[in-house]
Amino acid sequence: MTIPIIKPETDQCQVEVSKFIIFIFHKNRESGLIFDNLFRYLVKINSLHKMKTYKTLLFITFISILSSCGAIKSTIKNIDNSAIKPVVKEGQFIITEYAKDSNYGYDKDYPINLGFENEKNSPKNIEYFFNGLEGPNGEKIFYIKKENCCPYPTKRSVMGAGTLEVYEVSIEGSETKLRLYLNIYEKGKVLCPKGLQIKKYNPQ
Repeated sequence: MTIPIIKPETDQCQVEVSKFIIFIFHKNRESGLIFDNLFRYLVKINSLHKMKTYKTLLFITFISILSSCGAIKSTIKNIDNSAIKPVVKEGQFIITEYAKDSNYGYDKDYPINLGFENEKNSPKNIEYFFNGLEGPNGEKIFYIKKENCCPYPTKRSVMGAGTLEVYEVSIEGSETKLRLYLNIYEKGKVLCPKGLQIKKYNPQ
């Protein structure tokens, strides 16, 4: 069984990517065992669901190949490498400013950039971010991850490529649902997006 070699030239690379995808999804017993063992290992160390891990593995592999080919480019316009991580108190970011741009968080080109340390710490940063917000009238908010999207090249990921994470936010007592784009790899000023308000910090 031969795995196609991915070459850096863009045109040839596009062809090789297609070959790679066919290879991955081809019903080959040996490759199936390779991926089965790999995602079983990932499940064990990350306590993730088997199919979720498998799909994530394939997706990350795919965008990493595209990134190395130069087939994807970043369109993110609000990256700020000088941004300072908000203070964390009682498990929440102390957010101090409101977004003036209605695109902030709602447009994939203007995501909420939370990449302050590394991707291993991203779940905590996401939790801190949402814990620092509430509904427009002080209501409790709930959030759930819906998908990954919008792959782009980044030096902050061990894979050389990253994606945005799409979260659905609901407000207690309201049918309103907000769709926010979060970026766990790049840095930026953390603001309160329109439609929500900053939660007042109450020391316990």
